[in-house]
Amino acid sequence: MVRDRQPSQLALANRLGIDRTVMTYLVDDLVDAGLVERRPNPRDRRQRRVVATDRGRALVAAACEQVYQAECDLLGGLDQRERDHLRALLSKAACAHADDGHDACEVVGEDLDD
Repeated sequence: MVRDRQPSQLALANRLGIDRTVMTYLVDDLVDAGLVERRPNPRDRRQRRVVATDRGRALVAAACEQVYQAECDLLGGLDQRERDHLRALLSKAACAHADDGHDACEVVGEDLDD
């Protein structure tokens, strides 16, 4: 949605493991805040894609920068290899407790790799 992905609302709900009805309300709130838009899918006019607005992309970029700065502050005493190892261990610990119905770890891992 932010990184040039324009999923349908249903695909986004499935990817994030959110009930599709709840997803509708979440997207409505994001639209009202001016962070995303619903646009017709050129391949299927019955379907809408969720597309980040310039404001939405700017907000995500600012949040990512804040996270990056917090990581630098917190992990400043570790070299890159140690940081990578810590992330792998934290991911492993989190995935051990993941809901069997959804692979949230895979979703998060894909987003971290972007």
